[in-house]
Formats: sequence, C-alpha cells, structure tokens
Amino acid sequence: MTETHVHWFVEIQKVAILKSNPPGLFVAAIGKVGTSGWTNGALLARQYIVPPEDGMQDFDFVAHPPEGVVLPMESLILGEGFLSEIPSWMRGFRIVTANDSFEYEMHPEEPALLSLLVPEEDTDRNPPVLSSFSKGIGGAEQAEVEIDEISETIGVFVLSESGERCHSFDLIKLSELPEFKIDTESRCMARIGGRCAVRANVPVLYRRTTTLIIEAQVCWPKGKDIASDIEECAKAGLLAGVATLLLTGNLAGGAAALKTALIGCLVAKGHKFADKINVNLRERRKSTSWRKV
Repeated sequence: MTETHVHWFVEIQKVAILKSNPPGLFVAAIGKVGTSGWTNGALLARQYIVPPEDGMQDFDFVAHPPEGVVLPMESLILGEGFLSEIPSWMRGFRIVTANDSFEYEMHPEEPALLSLLVPEEDTDRNPPVLSSFSKGIGGAEQAEVEIDEISETIGVFVLSESGERCHSFDLIKLSELPEFKIDTESRCMARIGGRCAVRANVPVLYRRTTTLIIEAQVCWPKGKDIASDIEECAKAGLLAGVATLLLTGNLAGGAAALKTALIGCLVAKGHKFADKINVNLRERRKSTSWRKV
C-alpha cells in the first residue's frame, strides 16, 4: 500500500536525543486526517546530498490511507521517526504534512538527552538521566527516565553439556519510559429522538509507562572466569553505538554488534579464545495500564 502524507500536524508527542556515539534522535508526533481508516503512521527522515541551508531535518509524516468505505470524520494518528546519527549541521527538525508543517529547534542546553553510560573518570557524578518531552492532547508534560548502566549481575554458571561458562547480566535498564498508542472506541455520532442513530469507531490516544530491561548472556569456552572483563567490554560496546540498535528494538543486530565489540576488547585484554564467545540478548518489560490521554 502506498504511503500518503497525513493532512495536518497536531502535537509533538516526544523528543529523545540518544547521547551515544554517534548521537541519535527519536521523534513521535500526533497528526490528523479527515476520514477514518488511516493506519501505520510514520515520520520518514529525508535524505540529503547537500545539507539544507536552514539546518532543519525534514520528516515526512505519512500513513497508509483507508481502503473501501470510510467515515468523513477527523481522526488522530501517531507517527514515530528515528535518526541513527544526528548530522553536524542539524539545528532542529521539521515535520511536514499535506497541508502544514511544524518546526522544532533543538538547543544545546535543552535537557532532552539520553546518556547511557558515565565514563570511568566521571563515576562520582550524578547518574545519567533521560529527559524526554511528552505532550498529550490536553497539554505538555515532561517525563524523566533514569538510566542504569550494567545494573545487576545475575551470575556466572556452567552449561553441563558443552562445559561452557556463561555470564548473565542486565545490560540496559530504562525506567518509567513513556509509551503511546492509538486505539478506537465506539461513539454516537448522531441522535434521533433521543436514540443513537449513527455510531462510529473514533481514534483515542492512550499513554502508559514501561520499565525496559535488556539482559545479556555471554558464553565462552571452559576456562577461567572472565565475567568482569566481559562487563567492562560490554560497557565499551554500548558507548561504541550498540545501544542505538538495542533501544530501537533490533536485538539481533544489537547482539551481533555487541559480539563484535566484545571480541575486539577481549582480544586486547589477552583472551585468545575471544572469537569463540556466544552472545544472546533478551528483553524484559514491565508496564503500567494504558490510560486515556
């Protein structure tokens, strides 16, 4: 199905800047369309050969238009977009719809930053925090998400069949992460003689918060315990950009990238069997109930 620009911009829902290497950007916005039946809203980042003179990164707010019979009614739709790397020329972004646009300028002092790991020399400072700006239809809200580094060691154990030693630990933890969805509810659109004559499914925006934990399991050939080196190298891997893949839900890509980073780091530490390691990741979530915005 061909994607089409939604009709109007309504609100910025969330902006989060991933302070990794390189920094990335996540944007969520609410748009409006003139009929029912629109699905799969998305913010598509435009690609540039020559950077725009105004320094604004354009996101096209698109969705799949309805097919078949539709109702002529204004409906809300959620769109999300991601930049794996914020260009050096970028001073903000623009959301483009069929009938209007909205510009958002990012300031250096703005606290919408996600810092995954504190460098070793900065461990006495305050823990890193993600300040993400969330706007509901009724107003603005600022949510703060605390970030733990490698937060909890689950343990080192031996697989009896292969004799491998394995180390499991929580790699990333995001607390109170705001999430949004659009659902529908049946509403009366017209009444005759006190009774509902016409009903329609109307889009409704919902919000909840989620704690997300990404757990790593690293196994290596039987031998000495290298769990502490694995955690140290995993931290370096996150700084190298593995976190960007993990936080966008690409666990397979994140596991492959983390394995590559671990092998290089462990070899540098003198572990000759580093290329024999296996890396698995899994995601755990704990969410509150959805509430209507």
